Amino acid sequence: MRKIYPAILSVLLLTFFAGNACAQRLLVTANQKKTLSNFAAQLKSSYAIGRQKAFALAKTHNWMLSKRTKNGGLVSLQGLNKMGFPIYLRTHNTEAAEATRTDALQPGGELNLNLSGSNPVFRGKLAIWDGGTVYREHTEFAGKIITIASSQGGAIDHTTHVAGTLIAKGVSPRAKGMAFNMGTLLSYDYDDDVPEMASRASELLFSNHSYGDIAGWDGNTWYGLPGDTEDYLFGFYDDRAQAWDKMAFEAPYYMIVESAGNSHSEQGPPVGETYFGYKSRTDETIVDKGPRPPGISNNDGYDVISTTGNAKNIITVGSVNRITAQQLTPENVNVSYFSAWGPTDDGRIKPDIMGMGENVYSTITDNQYSSGYSGTSMSTPNVTGSLILLQEYYAQLHHDTVMRSATLKGLVCHTALDAGNPGPDYKYGWGLLDARKAAQTIANNGSTTFITEQNLQQGQSQTYSFVATGGQPLAAIISWTDPEGTPSAYGTINDRTPKLVNDIDMRIGSEDGTLYRPWILDLANPDAAATKGDNIRDNLEQIYVPNTIAGQTYTVTVSHKGALRGGGQDYSLILTGGKYGGSSVTNPLTDLVSFPAPANDRLTVLFNVKAAGLLKLSLVNINGQTVYSLSNNVPAGNFSRDINTANLSNGVYVLKLVTGKDVFTNKVLIVR
Repeated sequence: MRKIYPAILSVLLLTFFAGNACAQRLLVTANQKKTLSNFAAQLKSSYAIGRQKAFALAKTHNWMLSKRTKNGGLVSLQGLNKMGFPIYLRTHNTEAAEATRTDALQPGGELNLNLSGSNPVFRGKLAIWDGGTVYREHTEFAGKIITIASSQGGAIDHTTHVAGTLIAKGVSPRAKGMAFNMGTLLSYDYDDDVPEMASRASELLFSNHSYGDIAGWDGNTWYGLPGDTEDYLFGFYDDRAQAWDKMAFEAPYYMIVESAGNSHSEQGPPVGETYFGYKSRTDETIVDKGPRPPGISNNDGYDVISTTGNAKNIITVGSVNRITAQQLTPENVNVSYFSAWGPTDDGRIKPDIMGMGENVYSTITDNQYSSGYSGTSMSTPNVTGSLILLQEYYAQLHHDTVMRSATLKGLVCHTALDAGNPGPDYKYGWGLLDARKAAQTIANNGSTTFITEQNLQQGQSQTYSFVATGGQPLAAIISWTDPEGTPSAYGTINDRTPKLVNDIDMRIGSEDGTLYRPWILDLANPDAAATKGDNIRDNLEQIYVPNTIAGQTYTVTVSHKGALRGGGQDYSLILTGGKYGGSSVTNPLTDLVSFPAPANDRLTVLFNVKAAGLLKLSLVNINGQTVYSLSNNVPAGNFSRDINTANLSNGVYVLKLVTGKDVFTNKVLIVR
């Protein structure tokens, strides 16, 4: 039995990162692996049926099957959505390394860290899904193990360019990848990407996705529904986004990195010129629609990131202009003309982070190079490769353990170079990735920065104290991998229902009683600068305290609203500008709490004892048989107990707690 003391806990910083190296290399529990395996099998079957139906209908409805794009990429038919309309996927660096300050981490960089992705812990932990596969015979990949895991059409320039930005050796110095000594890569085409991701999620740390659903305009074809002036798929949380969130939740170390898309450069023909589109809202045939009328969106405003780019638990990447290290100030960072803007339909911040995606020099097929490719497809591997180095540095300092994906996401959003309006916004997200500052935050953990991975239980609040260093702002961010949300109804434009499931809150208090709240954005006024308030939408919150006084104590409180799905939520907290001074846990239990619901192999019980004395805890099946019992003399306080239910039959049980004259019961469902 564990007592939850409501007092300051004296904890060594290293113990905040639970698990040993061997355990973390497994990355998921046995139950999570089983869930992912079953999910993958279910998806594989449904995707195969959907693709077969789509190809059967393609000729009847004048749907294209595939086409090549100017950036060496691919557009291809994938299946049908729930309305029966086709789903198309479209593929959406010395200079890149400078723009994101990744070069500061590499050999010869100013931080003297000599990181290159060579740590064997990362062997087999990186995959890319793309329009085709990698041209692995390129000299930049010599000596690397590039596994072609699935391929319908073979190697293409786009995929090879993405792979080069990730891991090219640097035979041509301009083409050197972010993690240039990474020795392995799994290469998939994007057919059946979701079931394939689910089957690999338990083993991976990173996957790069430089593609997304076609939405709005593609050339002179309008893919929105007839009668609508904007495509409902923009900002839309669909079943594919839900599936990505589920995978990330079940595999908490797996970081999915997705391009925001290039919708801003797809504006359709001028008004009055011929365009094509669906015949009607119930007939999916592509037909000549005649002159384009006024009013149909040009894809050049807010809310133009489609489907999977709107998932909660991933990093969605936009693109900024070409920029050198000497030019790196907020004023010089500008969003690329093609880069898609958020928000999601429910107002969440997208994109999350920016990379450099203009005229990126990298590998293409036939052992060639090209600097003619631009797009969020190019900025995304710039970010993914940089994340590899940050995980490598963290593992170097922590005996080959790695950060949860939520920690990594929080870290890069917290340390990004602010661009656009102060704070987060719907064009730049949290700003341009600054790998140097992120690495410095890892290096200074325990002195002027603080990184912890924790779990918040139902009814708890957790408080941390920090002493400001002064001379810089004090800033804190919390990030968590949220359970998957409920998809919006297909065809619905701008469903404002929040997709957040577990709403975690953070506040910072100062000695003078000032309360600081997180950044929030106004969905109704997307161009407005961020203000402060209660964030009910994002699974990432940041609080910024300017002009701190050295030596003054600030308290960070983490709590939650409503019921937490599963009875608790893992979260990560990162703070800069202060020295950790201790923590406390408040658990206002007044009766008996148990979770998860339903239980599987383990039932966690939280309970309160008002006065010292005899405690009796039991679990009884529907036949009245006691399958678990505990009897102990305990002091007053809050307690937790884990009950092993792995050998119990499925069904309903009654959990009973007796303390003094108080009797509490809970109904418990066990399902395996």
